[in-house]
Order: sequence, then C-alpha cells, then structure tokens
Amino acid sequence: MLSLTACGQGAEESSDSTTQLSETTQSSADVLSIMVDEMDPAADGIWQSAGWIITDEGEEELWPTTEEGWQAVAASADNLIQLSAELDAPAYAAIGKPWSLSLVRLTQAAEAARLAAETRDKQGLFDAGGDIYRACLMCHLRYAREADMAGAEDAGEAGDQ
Repeated sequence: MLSLTACGQGAEESSDSTTQLSETTQSSADVLSIMVDEMDPAADGIWQSAGWIITDEGEEELWPTTEEGWQAVAASADNLIQLSAELDAPAYAAIGKPWSLSLVRLTQAAEAARLAAETRDKQGLFDAGGDIYRACLMCHLRYAREADMAGAEDAGEAGDQ
C-alpha cells in the first residue's frame, strides 16, 4: 500500500512538471510572437523615421514630413510602452526571464521617442531610437546566448541517443 501511494505521488509530480513545462514552453512561444509580430514592427516605426541615409547621390532625411507621420511615430512609441508593460507581467516572469531592467530602459526610451515625436524634435527622436536599440540589444544578447546554449545542449542530448 505504501509503495502504491509513493508511485501515485510520483505520477502527480510528473504530471505537474509536464504541465509547468508546457506552460513555460507556451509562455516562451508567446514572448517570441510578441517580439517578432509586435515589438519589432513598433521599434521599426521609430527607427525608420529617424536619421539619415547617405549615398553617393547625397543625403536623405528619414524624419516624418506630415502630421500623420509624426503621429505614427508617437503611436509606435506608445505601442512599445504597452508591450513592455505586457512583458513585465507575472505570467512572463514565470518563465524565468528577469528582464525588468531592459523593459524599464525600453519604456523610458519609448517615452522619450513619443515626446520627441510630439514636439517634432528630430535629434531627440534620433537619440531615443538609439536608446531603444540599446535596451533591445541588452535583452537580446542575454537571452539569445541562453537560447544558443540550450540549443547546443539539446543537440548534444540528441546525439547521445
């Protein structure tokens, strides 16, 4: 009787571990989807509207030239702020990613980009775009490295079979 109870508990623990792993995998997939489908386009909405392109033919400015263009940049910044808050939610913290510092920096930079768009501050928008890039890079360098290491471990385990 005692051994059956112990076996039953092990099955429950295994089921709980499988459920947690499934939730973690789903949360990781959700984060990737947010990054690729929402966050990257929002950042591009800022980066593609700030700076210059210099070619043999000359220099082209990327700044918006219409009210609607500046509003679109401000909307992209608002979207980054919203997405940062979403990724800072407890559901995503549960997958073991302590990215709060990156999100704080991203939020601050996106707020600066929104203010620059509202005031038509070209240099401010350019600088905020650089800060957004650095906040994203800080996170990417950390978690891309972890993903690469996990992939290498998975490949090693597959080779052992």
